[in-house]
Amino acid sequence: MNGQREAARLLAIVARNHHVAVSDLQGRRRGAKVVLARQRAMYFIRQYTNLTLAETGQMLGGRSPATVTYGYQKIAKLGAKYFLPFEKLK
Repeated sequence: MNGQREAARLLAIVARNHHVAVSDLQGRRRGAKVVLARQRAMYFIRQYTNLTLAETGQMLGGRSPATVTYGYQKIAKLGAKYFLPFEKLK
């Protein structure tokens, strides 16, 4: 999987599973529910596409590569202990 189209699909899946809007993932909201969903989106986009950190950040409202790295690492650390794998989200 790769590219902007796949990243948009991943955003929609994560948003639906976290009961938030895609616009929330791409926006400035910082509530815990939205932040966690956004970090999961960062993780899945990095895992399942070939987008760079900068491109991933742009998909998520212009966030910096450092922010994307932090979100990715946070979800990777929590990982299977707390979350269903992507394949079960579809």
